[in-house]
Amino acid sequence: MPSNAIVQKILDTYSSFSNTDKRIADYVLANQALIPYKTLVQVATETSSSEPSVMRFVKKLEIASFIDFKRVLLLADINLKAKVDNQNSHVTDRLCMVSEGSPYEQIPGMVIGKLTDGLNDVLQMSNASNLENAVKAINQANVINIYGVGYSGTIAIDLMYRFVMIGLDCRAYREESWQHMVKPNITDKDTAIGISYSGESLAVIRALQYAKEVGAVTMAITGSLGSKLTEYADIIFCAPKVSTEWAAYSMLTSVTHIAICDMLFLGVLNSNWNRYSREWEKFSTMTADSYSSSNGRLND
Repeated sequence: MPSNAIVQKILDTYSSFSNTDKRIADYVLANQALIPYKTLVQVATETSSSEPSVMRFVKKLEIASFIDFKRVLLLADINLKAKVDNQNSHVTDRLCMVSEGSPYEQIPGMVIGKLTDGLNDVLQMSNASNLENAVKAINQANVINIYGVGYSGTIAIDLMYRFVMIGLDCRAYREESWQHMVKPNITDKDTAIGISYSGESLAVIRALQYAKEVGAVTMAITGSLGSKLTEYADIIFCAPKVSTEWAAYSMLTSVTHIAICDMLFLGVLNSNWNRYSREWEKFSTMTADSYSSSNGRLND
């Protein structure tokens, strides 16, 4: 169902709604672009209703679930922005925060301000129960498999490094050929994490799809709730999409996704501090020994 069909459905049946339904309907009409980045609890709170009330309202619109409802609204917003972007694609100064001759003293504020906004968006979208479920899946996994390509591949390697430091069996794959070759090794006792800003990276989608088919717990770290990747994820962490005026979008998406990875790492560390801190100390001691020097030479 397209977004305009949702709006029309609300308008056509508005008079038959209960007071609670009307309150939710008013909220939806005023916040279509924001709802995809909110949880069911947040929508219920902000409409002074309850989670079952919001779900009943969604089902009255003939939509099966709240996540499907968010996807419809998100895809409509993405399509609208794409249309506007295409209309303005010939105006280069609208696609970048700076232009030739911009004062250098403005650039640091532009960069830090944009990064701060992005991290605040991630904070607003964070969900304690979602994080708790993710930590549980990571703790219970025989093996943690992380998939990503490009910038996301670098983040996958970084997250693997953190988990290995605290004694977890974790592997990261940033090349499509490797992601394909190792797919048969994953089992229903493992956890798979796919990282993709667009959520449309075919290699990562295929890896997560296979993991879900064999019964592994699957997670997605992405910039789009309505992406193909999220269809195969049991747990989703989302960093909002970046406006097209931000030329260095890869930097911002990397920072926001690294923040989500930090949340996962600290959540796992927090879940069993005694065990993981000991492993971390052991790892730190080993690396300190490896890189200690004598007379300027590395020890053998």
